[in-house]
Amino acid sequence: PGVLFAINDSGAPAMLFAFDDSGAHLRQWHLEADNRDWEDMATANIQGKEFLVVGDTGDNLGVHRHSTLYFVQEPDIDSPANRVLTPSFTIRFRYADGPRNVEAFAITGHTVYLVSKEPVTARGPTASRLYELELTPTAMASASDEILVATFAGELPMASPNLESRLAASFAGVDLNHPTALDFDPIGNTAYLLTYRHVLRVNRSGQQSWRDAFTAGGTRIHAHQLQQAEALAVVSGQWICITSEIAPAPLWALPIVPPS
Repeated sequence: PGVLFAINDSGAPAMLFAFDDSGAHLRQWHLEADNRDWEDMATANIQGKEFLVVGDTGDNLGVHRHSTLYFVQEPDIDSPANRVLTPSFTIRFRYADGPRNVEAFAITGHTVYLVSKEPVTARGPTASRLYELELTPTAMASASDEILVATFAGELPMASPNLESRLAASFAGVDLNHPTALDFDPIGNTAYLLTYRHVLRVNRSGQQSWRDAFTAGGTRIHAHQLQQAEALAVVSGQWICITSEIAPAPLWALPIVPPS
């Protein structure tokens, strides 16, 4: 409680950082892992143990044959800084329909939900795609070489473009509405997506599947002006924390308001 974790993006050392909810630095550790293009983190409870899951899921050029999830048992905040953390197990996977660039993923139960960041084409932005990856007991064995398959689950609705998003797509080739981070709040049965300009809430009702909830679309609940917003974490039932790449990286905490 009260501790947030963060990672480096590609081109930087494979590091895990811990800081408190005011943004103050607490600890940092080296990870015995390859930082090809780390993009997001998740949490998972497996057999009563809490894990941090680092996703090497970035693929801007769409050339990687597989992506990787590193499952690291959550370190004691009082453990020595700068020591090396070894993943308990590593999962490699591919997408059923070919390489994808993914910057947003999260885990609920034994399912990983991944949202792609599709390239801007000559016709403009294209819809983000949702994928599901089931974590099998075999794949979670420490010595497993199995390559799992993430299956296509549907497309997310596209947001109506405004002047800023049209200019970004035309001149920078960037879709400001594509998700860059994802997390779940099990208390409210909700998920939150971060884009370069907004935080969106996805509600799941009754017996609805997450697949149907995501493809039905989310509600914009907050607009921001972060320079390069790529990190979001939910403090269940309390806060949605967001921050940016590139210094300075202000930490914002949005109170969770239950949907009416």
